[in-house]
Amino acid sequence: TAGYRASDDGAAATSAQIDSPRSVALDGAGNLYIADTNNHRIRKVDASTGNISTVAGTGTGGYRATDDGAAATSAQLNNPYDVALDGSGNLYIADAWNSRIRKVDTAGVIATIAGTGAADYSGDGGAATSAQINYPYGVALDGSGNLYIADTSNHRIRKVTLFLPPPPEPSATPAPEPEPTAQPVGVSELSFAPEAGSSAPAPQTLTLRAEGGAVDFQALPSARWIQVSPADGNVAQWRGRLAEGETITLRVTVNPLGLRPGTHRGRLYIRSGGRITATIRIVLEVPPPTGPAVTENGGVFNAARMSAYGERGLFGPQLLPLAPGAAVIVQGVNFATGERMEAAGFPLPTMLGGARVLIDGAAVP
Repeated sequence: TAGYRASDDGAAATSAQIDSPRSVALDGAGNLYIADTNNHRIRKVDASTGNISTVAGTGTGGYRATDDGAAATSAQLNNPYDVALDGSGNLYIADAWNSRIRKVDTAGVIATIAGTGAADYSGDGGAATSAQINYPYGVALDGSGNLYIADTSNHRIRKVTLFLPPPPEPSATPAPEPEPTAQPVGVSELSFAPEAGSSAPAPQTLTLRAEGGAVDFQALPSARWIQVSPADGNVAQWRGRLAEGETITLRVTVNPLGLRPGTHRGRLYIRSGGRITATIRIVLEVPPPTGPAVTENGGVFNAARMSAYGERGLFGPQLLPLAPGAAVIVQGVNFATGERMEAAGFPLPTMLGGARVLIDGAAVP
């Protein structure tokens, strides 16, 4: 018998009245949903008990904006023609004469998900809730969460994407492994200055350590007055190979011979893995020469004032040329011709005022 009795809800479905049902759908538990069209309701038959109940609609055909967001059993529908369910148990209703698609979630709350209520056509490419549909008589879902609408009076099938797929996770590009390098340990600059009474500054040490793996290394001075050798005396080891975590101690020496007084700056480059991986600053202070006072008309002179390195003296041009036939007496200690000697921090002169210097008839080395 076509009709509706409130007392039917909660009783056996086989004893209940419904009116012009247009479609049915099953959920994952086997419960049956009925578009009870002329009763303006959606009915449910429980699979375990066989009892019927109303899950949406009041029985009054119509639409109230305030119904969206409220309990579906308190909302008005208008000739619902079709129902569908997704895998989560949400119910979709083709609310035909309201020209809307309604959704009832698993908490029983209803909402409009497509259609403005104006029976017309518009909105492709935009939000489904802003689109016009015209007496939709059917709904269906695919496995990807897309909703398909039989937009009957528009003679169209419309599609609503309900669940946007999550954006693909960025491919995990592993961070590049750091290339092994030889790095100085705890130092970025070495400063040298002669101690009192010494002709050259004392050597200093520098420790290198292999980091990130075994590595070949070189220590490359930027100036000829900087020398590098291993602290253990094996000169060949200033370039070599270190295992990961292995260290080597280098001895760095500087030679101020031939340098003008003042501050001299250089670099010690550490090359490893085919590139410069560290730079050590080298600073050398060369003090001005010291010696007896010089008088203009005879007297005592520092021999360095008259020594020749090529055509120039140690600290500039030769200042005191000798006249033909003049005699010069060089005084000092530890003179020898077998090896180069230094006096007061300076090499023995080989020329004085343009004249060769001889020791016991032999040239100064």
